Amino acid sequence: MLELKSQDFLPLAIESPALAEALIAYSSGHMSHSDPSYTTVSLVARSRALCELSMTISRPDQTTSATETALSACLILLTSEVCLGSHQSWYNHLVGAKHLIECAQSQVDGSLVKGAQALRSTSEGRWILRNFAYHDIIGNVTLGTKPLLCPDYLRDITYEFDTYLGVASQILVYIGQTTCLSFSTNDVEVGTHPSRNYLSVQQAIESWTCPAGTPPTLQAAAYAYRGAALIYLHRKMRYQLEADADSSLVYGTSLDTLNGKLQTVVEHTLDSIGEVPENDVSESSLLFPLFIARGEVERTDQMEFVQARLQVSYNKRRFRNISQALEVLEELWVYRHIQDILGGERPDWENILKSGPEPLLLT
Repeated sequence: MLELKSQDFLPLAIESPALAEALIAYSSGHMSHSDPSYTTVSLVARSRALCELSMTISRPDQTTSATETALSACLILLTSEVCLGSHQSWYNHLVGAKHLIECAQSQVDGSLVKGAQALRSTSEGRWILRNFAYHDIIGNVTLGTKPLLCPDYLRDITYEFDTYLGVASQILVYIGQTTCLSFSTNDVEVGTHPSRNYLSVQQAIESWTCPAGTPPTLQAAAYAYRGAALIYLHRKMRYQLEADADSSLVYGTSLDTLNGKLQTVVEHTLDSIGEVPENDVSESSLLFPLFIARGEVERTDQMEFVQARLQVSYNKRRFRNISQALEVLEELWVYRHIQDILGGERPDWENILKSGPEPLLLT
């Protein structure tokens, strides 16, 4: 995925020291993770990148182009922190990117447009919004929080090819909506039952299809994300059914039926992942569907398949968040075996993350 990112960033980096330094920091940081002799070089590069970014965003009268390059630099540094497993630094950059988006402004058809709408008028700005959405929405799934920005800004810009999700950017909208779903009556609009929200999102996910002519590998990656979105939504529904048995009448399904649906979706999702070659660039974005599907598998062969794919991905990239995902899933499998013997509450990766020393980022 780094090669694709470079193709997007390099033209902008020619005129932006902040973006150029961010790209250097990204590369040197990744090298230092594999070879400790680059540690000093990577720290110097990171310091320069932060200084350049600070100077860029502190200049008055920011143009749209300057805002776009500052946001690009921020997102590159954010991605670097994901690879190194630094949650706090990652989140700081995410919050910074959110503020830059909110402060953006441009002239569109003679009118001043602000916020995310100001970035939608250029291809670079739309790419930035999708990139931010990927980290904001996918990142907050495992953090257990709502996205920093409502994903409405993605409306009508998900048809373009994306370097992370290919043709499946619309799936981000559905995952974001699911993350925001709350089954607490305090958060439900008067007169609207949460089941209506759940079923609406479910219908949208199930009816989504790839555009005609999508290459098979990109299609497989897209449907892997669609499956992961459904699994995530069904997990939310399961919490409600477990908490209130009478809710099955409202939602039109029982807990057993829902669990059966979950296993079917898991199987289809893993089938889609299996259609993405290990050496294909689309494989680099499969951490999220691999982890989400693995959290629900019940068969040993499925578990071994996910572990093998994650191990291949880690061996190729050496990213800290991939190794952490492997550790969490291995711990989950051990707890599931213990539960099979002793009984008790079903172990879940959310419980492991809540009790763990550091959050997990699946971006």
